[in-house]
Amino acid sequence: MNEPPFTPVYADFPIKGSTEDQFEFTAYAKSAVKLFRSNSLPESYVVCVIGRWGTGKTSLLNLIAEQYRSLSTKEDPIIVFKFSPRLMKNREGLLANFLPLLIETIDDEAAISPILETRIKNKLNSVRKFAQGLKIVESGIEPIAKILSAIGIPFIERAFDEFKDLRTNLAEELPTPNIDELYDNAYKTLLEMKLPIIVIIDDLDRLNPSEIIDILGLVRSTAPLPYITFFLSYDPIKVIEAIEKSVSTNGKEYLEKFIQATLPVPMVSKTQILNKTIQQIRNVCTHKTTEERAPHYSDLVVVADIVTTYTKMSTIKTVRDTYRIANEVQTAWKTQQTIKDEPGFRNFLHLAVFKYKFPEIYDWLKNIIWLHHQPNTRITKEMISENDIKFIKSVAPTENAAHQLSNTSINIVSTITSLEH
Repeated sequence: MNEPPFTPVYADFPIKGSTEDQFEFTAYAKSAVKLFRSNSLPESYVVCVIGRWGTGKTSLLNLIAEQYRSLSTKEDPIIVFKFSPRLMKNREGLLANFLPLLIETIDDEAAISPILETRIKNKLNSVRKFAQGLKIVESGIEPIAKILSAIGIPFIERAFDEFKDLRTNLAEELPTPNIDELYDNAYKTLLEMKLPIIVIIDDLDRLNPSEIIDILGLVRSTAPLPYITFFLSYDPIKVIEAIEKSVSTNGKEYLEKFIQATLPVPMVSKTQILNKTIQQIRNVCTHKTTEERAPHYSDLVVVADIVTTYTKMSTIKTVRDTYRIANEVQTAWKTQQTIKDEPGFRNFLHLAVFKYKFPEIYDWLKNIIWLHHQPNTRITKEMISENDIKFIKSVAPTENAAHQLSNTSINIVSTITSLEH
C-alpha cells in the first residue's frame, strides 16, 4: 500500500510576492505605493513599516517592492534597492557600503536598459565621489570620522574620540575631501536625473543598539538627497528602547525628526488566524502512515475546539504562531509521542501549544507525565499544590488566560490519574 505524501514542517519564511499572499496584504501595499508615487516633487520620504515580531513586516516590504517593480518601465524606471544591514560584517561596513551598493544596483539596471543607461551616462560620477568621500578606510577610522561628523552624524564624533589612537600612516596621509561640495554635486545630479530610488531596509530591530543608531544616522544624512524613498521595518518598542539606551534621549521624539509616515502592518483577524491554524494542524493530524493507529487523532472537531480556545485568549495571534504550533504538533507526532506518552489527543494538542507559548508549564507537566510512568508511582491531582497553581498563573499573560491554563493543567493531571501504568 502506498504511503500518503509526507506533511512537511512548515517553513516560517516571509512571502516573496502577491501570489503567496493569503491575508490581503497586497491591496494594502498597492495603496501605499500609489500614495507615495502620486507625489511628483523631488522631496524624499522616510516611511516606517512597523509591527511586532511575527506580524509580517518583511512580507509587506516584499509586496511593496513588487508593486514598485511592476510600475517600473523602460521609459520611466524605478530603482528598488534592498540594503541588508545584518549581512554587513561590522559597524563600519554599514556606512561604507550603502552608497556603493546603491550605485552598483543602478549600474546593474542600466546594463539591461539602454534608455536608463543613456539617461545616467556619466552622471553618477558625482554620486560615486560623494560615496568615496564617505567610505571608511580599512586602515583607519579617523579621516572618515572627521568627514561624517562634519555633516552632523553624532555617533561618528564618538567613534573619532574612541578610535583616534588607531591612526595609521595611510590614514594620516589621506586628504580630507570637501564633503559639502561633494554632497551638493551629488544632489544636483540626482535632481537632474529624476530617477526614483526606493531603499528598503528590513529588520532594523534585529541589530544591536549601536548599529540601529548607525543606520538611523545613515538614513538621516542620506534622506535629503532627492527622489529617494526609504522604507524601514522594525518593532517600534525595540527601536525606541535602543535609541534611549544609546543616545540618552527620547526615542520617539528622535524618530519623529526625520520620519514622514508610518505604515502599520495590517491586522490579521482572529478568524483568519483561527482558520489558518486549524487548517495546518489538520494537515498534520490527518496524515497517518500505515503503522500509525488511533483513528481519533483525525478528530477535526477537537482541533477546532483547542485552537479556538487559544485564539480567544490571544495566545495564537500572529501568522508566525500558526506555523510554530503546527510544527510543534508535527514534531511530537513524527517522534512517536502517541497516546501512550501524552495523556489523550485533546491534551496532546494542549501540550503542543504549551511547548511553544508556555514552556515553563510544559516542562512542569512533562515531569508529572514522566513520574507517572515510573514504577510504583501513583499520580493524583491532589499532588498539585497551591504553589503550583500560583506558578501556572504567574506565567499566564492575562487573568483569563491564567484561569484557562490552570484548569487545563489540572485536567491533564486528572487524565494521567486515570491511565494505567
